[in-house]
Amino acid sequence: MSHKTNPLANRLPLTKRWRSIWYSDHLLAFNVIEDEFIRRLIAKQYQKDASIETVEIERSPQEVKIVVHTAKPGVVIGRGGAGIKALREQMQRQLQSFRDRHLRQYVTTVTDRKKSLPTGLKLEIVEIKNPELHATLVAQSIAYQIENRMSYRRAVRQSIEKTMQRGAQGIRISIAGRLNGADIARQEKFSEGTVPLSTLRNDIDYGQVDAKTSSYGTIGVKVWVYRGDRLADALKPQARRAL
Repeated sequence: MSHKTNPLANRLPLTKRWRSIWYSDHLLAFNVIEDEFIRRLIAKQYQKDASIETVEIERSPQEVKIVVHTAKPGVVIGRGGAGIKALREQMQRQLQSFRDRHLRQYVTTVTDRKKSLPTGLKLEIVEIKNPELHATLVAQSIAYQIENRMSYRRAVRQSIEKTMQRGAQGIRISIAGRLNGADIARQEKFSEGTVPLSTLRNDIDYGQVDAKTSSYGTIGVKVWVYRGDRLADALKPQARRAL
């Protein structure tokens, strides 16, 4: 029997990069929990309005840097930067409250708590130029249309057409749940082009989103997008420094 694996984790660090970049000796578990809290906080704040693909988190001794990759930076930044300023202030309050409640479980001494975590917070917004080539954004678009009672076949067909027009070499979409309100849940798959999942040299993007419908529960949407071969760039020899 074969074993299924996440296409993104399986390609680290060959063609994909980590979404949390930091190192910790004694606060590893707490930092992982705090990273998940930050991502859920941003997702709850904007839901599907800002078309957020990923949230990368970098930690240094002085600050926590949060990089938000979005197809609609204007929604996050706001008029005159008011949106990102309000988001930064809200996240600082929420993070401080989160640390006050949970940090004592990992660090016993009050003095060590103050020294352990960075106090600064930096937000950076990165615009995504071609959202049709990013699997998470494609899945969000399909889920949003399903939630608004559009036919899932029509939503999938439009997404496949837009993705292939943008230069993708292949796309695969899987939808599972009570499709069209059926009493028995089922799964349907759609594909166009080639999506070679077994080859690590290929740039495969993967996204998974749940569509929360009001009448027939949750419908899962999975998307794989094949964007070409990245072996030449990934395995390019690094310049060596003379000793």
